[in-house]
Amino acid sequence: MKIWLLLIDHNFQVVGDVFSVDSTGDSTIEDLKKKAKEERLGVLSHIAPLQLIVWRCMDPTSFNFRDRKVLAGQISDVFSNERVEPFSGMETIAELNIPKKEILLVTLPGQPVVTSDQVGSPITLQVDPEYKHCFLKAHSKGGLTEEDIQFNGIMDRDNDDRDAPEFVKKYKQMLARKRKVADNMRGTAADIVDGGDDYFDYSTANVSAVVVKQEVIHVGQISSLYFGEHWELRNDGNTRLFKECDANWLFFYTIALQIKSRPSSITPRLSVKLGQESWPFSLIIKVDELYHVYKPESDFLVLKFDLPRMAVEVNSTLLGQSAVDHHRMMIQGASVVRFANTTLDTYKNEKNFVFVAIYISGNGQADRYLLYQKKGSNQVFRNLRTFVFENRGDRIAFALELYNFCSALADESDSGDTGIKVKKLATSRTANDDEEDQPKRRVRPKGGDEDAAEQLEAYGYQVVPDILETEGGTWELVDKLPPNIRTVYRQSDRNKTELIAKHLRKRSKELDILKYIHTIRPPSPHVISFIETIPSNTGGWLILPKLRSIRYREVMDRRGVRGRDQLGRGLIEGLGYLHEHGIAHRDIKPGNLVCDDDFCLQIIDFDVAIEVQDENTEVDEYRGTRDWTAPEMGEEDGPTAIYSPIKADRWSCGRVLLRHILVGKGDNRLSRFAERLMSRDPQQRPSLVGWSAVPLSDMGKVLPFAGKIRDLGMRW
Repeated sequence: MKIWLLLIDHNFQVVGDVFSVDSTGDSTIEDLKKKAKEERLGVLSHIAPLQLIVWRCMDPTSFNFRDRKVLAGQISDVFSNERVEPFSGMETIAELNIPKKEILLVTLPGQPVVTSDQVGSPITLQVDPEYKHCFLKAHSKGGLTEEDIQFNGIMDRDNDDRDAPEFVKKYKQMLARKRKVADNMRGTAADIVDGGDDYFDYSTANVSAVVVKQEVIHVGQISSLYFGEHWELRNDGNTRLFKECDANWLFFYTIALQIKSRPSSITPRLSVKLGQESWPFSLIIKVDELYHVYKPESDFLVLKFDLPRMAVEVNSTLLGQSAVDHHRMMIQGASVVRFANTTLDTYKNEKNFVFVAIYISGNGQADRYLLYQKKGSNQVFRNLRTFVFENRGDRIAFALELYNFCSALADESDSGDTGIKVKKLATSRTANDDEEDQPKRRVRPKGGDEDAAEQLEAYGYQVVPDILETEGGTWELVDKLPPNIRTVYRQSDRNKTELIAKHLRKRSKELDILKYIHTIRPPSPHVISFIETIPSNTGGWLILPKLRSIRYREVMDRRGVRGRDQLGRGLIEGLGYLHEHGIAHRDIKPGNLVCDDDFCLQIIDFDVAIEVQDENTEVDEYRGTRDWTAPEMGEEDGPTAIYSPIKADRWSCGRVLLRHILVGKGDNRLSRFAERLMSRDPQQRPSLVGWSAVPLSDMGKVLPFAGKIRDLGMRW
């Protein structure tokens, strides 16, 4: 069947005409995105399919396709008035029941389409707003691919400068400019450097000469080297590959020594890093809904005021065999370009920052990229020049660019804010908007990571480390798991399906409560179930399925308003199920709520849960997490308060619904019910038990204790 699509940019402008793609009932929305890119490759070549969002308009017949201005206004109107719904990536065409002539809208990345139900939604990750544009994106942790380059908005440009900005053209001219030699150095340069006419400017009156004797000697060594003696590029499998040590010996060691040996008055705040040294600051990289702190490393790095200006990666394999470090360097460089052009006073008005990225492959070929942006675009473009070290002329030209780069960087003026803002970036911290600390009075598990790994491995589970060391840098979760939680997978599982291993306190009743819930029939789909338990002399382990936390806005936004309503109903049903069977959770918050791919919400973490007789059972101990606890509970360090944990759960439920899940949109009746749950008078909070049997219009009238609902013959 044919599916009709229309591309829309982030300003609600129509991109091209309506077009169709062939699809089957089993095809998913993700498949549809890939076909859309294939069909409109000219427009979407720089965009990964995952960046596209497919929307259904609730009234597609209202569009006027004859007048593009009117059409643009209509499209803007349907988005601003929420008359569109986004499709989940895994929904199939058959499930969506799309009529033959219906046209789906496909939005391109840029400034994201924001509907009013997203306004005010809590953002899990808090970073200084001026740094958010620097975030990297990846499809998987630990490696970056060619698709990730597109995912991060990096585009190739023609290398003939036809459409390059003027500052890029001047930058290339600067790199290729011959080096000026003082009168007393001319003879030495001519004698030492074979082919020096391509490198040195021997013209008279060179009062601003920049070449020193060490540079002359270095270029002479580069020019006189017989490349074949060291690296025989044969096809017999015995090729002597050009490696990092070779690149350092031939080019970078000498340049690094000259930079470090020059007085600071000549090279102000210019520095170098060699041999996989870490960058002076971390980057934030987003994988799925999780953010990681990523500490980059480079084979050779030139910095000014601690801001990377040139990065070099040497791949000790033949060209095309492996390019992970190439992709990594491109994405890291693009992040630096965006940081400089958006944040630093020197560049943000003209957006004229240039980052130099050099990738050297094992056959001695160097690809030099200039990364830059254009005004009015968030894309990062790259301009390529290739050098083949087997050719003497290319070796000399490459050295010329390196020395010109360093000289220009030393002379470059700075507004004075670079060092300050880079230091601020290096020390910026992340925090959760919801301030979701662990519940008060929790005890951290005894034993370190090694003890945990040994205990779990003894029962066939492999621990996934929070910190991942890779060749190009260190990955560390920003939103780290609590100290008593580990991500694991079965050693026998070839797919390495990730699970959660939770360490239990010695006196915790969580396992007893979960076992009790496990015996209840019928079970609730909205309460987590454990896979197995592992005994331990420090409290034991629970193995649980790993699901997505609804703390992340990206999770809830996948199905728009409809998905939020589904999550809200799941919370009420799940907590009502617990209350019906005499369980008070006592720590309801977004961090203790997860959902699967079908948006089925499940309640987790019963560490502070207790069994109660009924809703009138009262306790006098503070349990829960700040900002999500009922007002009658008081403060942890305040006077002892006596309260009903069931009624306190109801308040927490209403709080999560209003502040995190519904945020002012969705089913108004559900919102009104949530407001009743947050009544300051605990006696006025309606029960959650059996709520689905009651019409939504009567939700505020549910009997004080819904165990009595059974007497009314209502269905369960």
